Amino acid sequence: MTFRARFAAVALALGLLHPALAPAQGFRLGEGVETRDAPLEIISDQLEVDQNTGTTIFTGNVQATRGNVVLTSQELHVFTIEDDEGRNQIVQVRALRDAVLVTPTESAQADQMDYFVRTEMVEAFGNVILVQGPNTLTGPEAVLNLATGEGRIMGGVRTILQVD
Repeated sequence: MTFRARFAAVALALGLLHPALAPAQGFRLGEGVETRDAPLEIISDQLEVDQNTGTTIFTGNVQATRGNVVLTSQELHVFTIEDDEGRNQIVQVRALRDAVLVTPTESAQADQMDYFVRTEMVEAFGNVILVQGPNTLTGPEAVLNLATGEGRIMGGVRTILQVD
């Protein structure tokens, strides 16, 4: 499936409550995101591991799933740190090239997305498109909090709202 077809199929939306054109626009994300205590499953065409830096790189048709949130891209970097008991803990996941994040009620697209596992924060950079239902919000950068449902898009925001 092509990137455009995949995005169109999953573009269900990022929640916009009374958005307006502004340099920085706040909004609320939809409900139903469940990632806490869920494992992170990653599928890809290729895997490269660097034990020295704690970095794992997945390339080609990458799909990362945690709970009911799915992140797809062509390249995914997973960053780990060693905890007090000597176990590797995933702290950050970076999606590059055709990054698409899908929740049960929303979708987001960007050139790059960073997902911070412990805080459930997502930072999106470059050609950001957030969609919920018929509403679309675009801009160069967005910060999304999957735990609280809050989000913010900054810098040259464009909003398209479908009015009944």
